[in-house]
Amino acid sequence: MLTPVDFRSILNSKWQNSKDINESLPFIYYIGIKDIEGGHEYRYVGKARDRKRIEEYSKNMAKIARGQPRGKKQRYRAVHFALYTAISQGWEIEMLPLKSSPGTNDESELQKKHNCNLNGMKTWPVEKLSTLTIKDLGVKPIKLPQHDN
Repeated sequence: MLTPVDFRSILNSKWQNSKDINESLPFIYYIGIKDIEGGHEYRYVGKARDRKRIEEYSKNMAKIARGQPRGKKQRYRAVHFALYTAISQGWEIEMLPLKSSPGTNDESELQKKHNCNLNGMKTWPVEKLSTLTIKDLGVKPIKLPQHDN
């Protein structure tokens, strides 16, 4: 089983800030997941108050692995399931800040632009992990383009 350090290491290695966006201020970020073998892609756009929000993903992955709930009143979101599955299955993961976002709410515009399919889907309790599928959460996978060899 992966440890909290493993999840942190994996997710930190996926985070790319090539635009040098200030991560100590609010920003909008993108998570892209590709299941090459299955031929599907999953996308999410969210807003973070700072870099700590991104680091919460590794903590949530560790909680899922231990069978712990997200919080007393919080359930996991589709993005958590997709990330956990991606890490467990060795799928491609891309995580990056898209833009600074002090005081603006342009998340929904960027969700549409990036054709996000993980935003606004059903939430789930950790007890359902062993029987859950991405489709159970209402997610419609995006087909990856076919490449000729």
